Parts: sequence; structure tokens; C-alpha cells
Amino acid sequence: MHFALLGDGAAVVEVAAVARLALVPAGRRDPCVTTRYGVGELIRAGVDAGARRILVGCGNLGTSDGAVCALQALGVRLLDTEGVELATEGGS
Repeated sequence: MHFALLGDGAAVVEVAAVARLALVPAGRRDPCVTTRYGVGELIRAGVDAGARRILVGCGNLGTSDGAVCALQALGVRLLDTEGVELATEGGS
């Protein structure tokens, strides 16, 4: 996992470590289907490692999910108006 633990109980997570555009092959770069689920996984890893605060750096992002999938990776259940859980992949 790519995050740093600081001595003050904080973890630093860089979005570009898991969701930067360069990680997606050129022919598959479609921000309508890519997500930040991996960012949520990094946040969870920081918490599991003992962090009490999470600092998130954003840059060179290749997604457009509004961080919804990052929240889902943290266990948040997001429902549509009919009570159906939203998919964890982009474009849904």
C-alpha cells in the first residue's frame, strides 16, 4: 500500500498512487468508468495501521466518480431513490 504514517498519528494518502491517469493504459482512459475505490482502500489501510487522521493529496486524477467509490471501499452503503445499492464501478 502507498501511504505514509506520520509521528503525530496521521496518515498521508496520495490519490495519484492508485488513481492517476498514467496507471490506466491509453486505450482504456475513460473517466466515466474509472473510480477512486483504491483511494478508499488506502484510507482503510491507514486507519488499520493506527492513523487517527487521514490527509489526502489529490492530483493527476483519472476518475469522475466524485469519491463515491472511495466511500464504498470504506464500507459506506449508498442507495438510489428506490433503495438499491449503487454499484462500485464507474459509469453506473
